[in-house]
Amino acid sequence: MARPSRSESASTLRRLLHHLIPSRPWVAGVLTSTALITVYYVMPFAHFQGKRPVLGWFFLVTALLLVAALTVTQAVSAARGVPWAMGFGLPVAVCLVLVVFSAIYFVAARGPGAFAGLSTKTDSLYFTITTLSTVGYGDIHPVGQGPRIVVTVQILFDLVLVGGVAGSLRRGAGRRLEGRGDSGG
Repeated sequence: MARPSRSESASTLRRLLHHLIPSRPWVAGVLTSTALITVYYVMPFAHFQGKRPVLGWFFLVTALLLVAALTVTQAVSAARGVPWAMGFGLPVAVCLVLVVFSAIYFVAARGPGAFAGLSTKTDSLYFTITTLSTVGYGDIHPVGQGPRIVVTVQILFDLVLVGGVAGSLRRGAGRRLEGRGDSGG
């Protein structure tokens, strides 16, 4: 049996990917965000504590820095009007911010006197979302100095994130409208 040529293999791969990856960026964003939240719920965080807490915190801080870099690159792409950045990249970056901060809070809450009212992964996700949205019901709050520092970092991160995402979406949508020749009136 003859082996398929490279161009035939590439064509087959493109067809397969076309069927696997949705043509609408927002659909891919929703599916990816759902997968990220599922991974957050099934990931065992016990190894971030105990004998090697420094290694666990190093991993979480590194993840946060990578998410920050991804968010900046997606915001710049969205501002340039790149459709996949607007429909996929930014929503996934925001979901990653939620998941990483939720993981940090969940691990931090295992320490004594760290948080009041935070004991489950759902509590951590809920606290992260209420902090991002600036609602702050007060039912969960940091008690220790370390968690207060982390929450302060999230608040500053969120201010930049929300402002940057909103501005990028506005500029990107404006560029896409200009490219279509819409006059807006």
